[in-house]
Amino acid sequence: MPTHPSIACSAHRPKHPLVSIIVPAYNAQEYVRSCLDSLRAQTLHNIEIVCVNDGSTDATQDIVEEIASQDRRVVVVQQQNSGIGCARNAGVAAACGEIIMLCDADDMLKPQACEKVYQQFISTKCSVVVFGFEVFPAGALHPSLASQLHPRDVVITQSARGIEQLLFEEKARPFGARLALRASFMREQHITFHPKLTLGEDQYFCFEVYPRSTKTVLMSEQLYRYRMNRQSMSHRLGSDVDARLNKLSQHLACERAIIQDWTKAGFMGLCDEKLLEWCLDLLLLDVSKLPLGKQVSFWEQWCTDVLSGFALQTLLSSSKLSSAAKGCLTDIVSDAHAVSKRHLTMFYLRKRGVVSSMKRVVWGLTHKA
Repeated sequence: MPTHPSIACSAHRPKHPLVSIIVPAYNAQEYVRSCLDSLRAQTLHNIEIVCVNDGSTDATQDIVEEIASQDRRVVVVQQQNSGIGCARNAGVAAACGEIIMLCDADDMLKPQACEKVYQQFISTKCSVVVFGFEVFPAGALHPSLASQLHPRDVVITQSARGIEQLLFEEKARPFGARLALRASFMREQHITFHPKLTLGEDQYFCFEVYPRSTKTVLMSEQLYRYRMNRQSMSHRLGSDVDARLNKLSQHLACERAIIQDWTKAGFMGLCDEKLLEWCLDLLLLDVSKLPLGKQVSFWEQWCTDVLSGFALQTLLSSSKLSSAAKGCLTDIVSDAHAVSKRHLTMFYLRKRGVVSSMKRVVWGLTHKA
């Protein structure tokens, strides 16, 4: 396998595709054919499908090359295994379309997805389109995703309030594949996928894109089909101490990358209270399940890597930061470096409510491996 990505495609590749769909594929032999079939069946015909084989060791390469030989719109990029971020970046670099869309190799797009998304770009002159998704099989739907399936139909223009809405109020996360972006916007704003994040790369992408978008269109229609695959990263993470520490380390890397990007771009200060509460929400429950000594070590590292990017004293006196979050932060920066059960309970009851919290508990009990 070559060190740098190589492109293998038909000499009759479409010269001016309206939409380029980037498909990163690693050991995806079980699903990649169904994925590519859903893309080839799009009602908007003038598209290209850029499939990046990320160093697969199974039959993925043979399958995508076979399909490429049958459909000139399929472009195959080969690279050494480098992760989903690098694979997506290689796909974008090879793409020729006006609009960039994404589809993971075990997922699918509904037949009219490209057509409807492209129409939104034409009619609204926006930078980004965000659409709804559905999960299959339906019984695998996690309660945390149940409220995120349908965005409302709205256009949000660039402002501090708009950024806060997109990231913390609208149903516009957590999957990067539900975003379509104008290729010129990606080039002008140097939008790329993080090359090193292995968990939370989609979250980082949302935090990177939304503050830079001059106009973002949300569509309620569910155009993306997300497969709840037990072999995915989220399902491979176990609950023992080492596995939990590994998961937390990856979440910490995601938060650190977001803070670094926002600091460099001058976005810090726009909605710090909401951002800090989001950072806490991502970590608190898992950290609370660690032995006390490891909780202390983790929060010390978090203070160095993440909390140091905020003006803590200003936030602790801000009326926009909840009292529950303030209680958790006070515990973290104290000599104890551990969040009390009382403050933890207050935080999640406020954040999710009693009913939502109970649904998560029940789901966890009924979906244990």
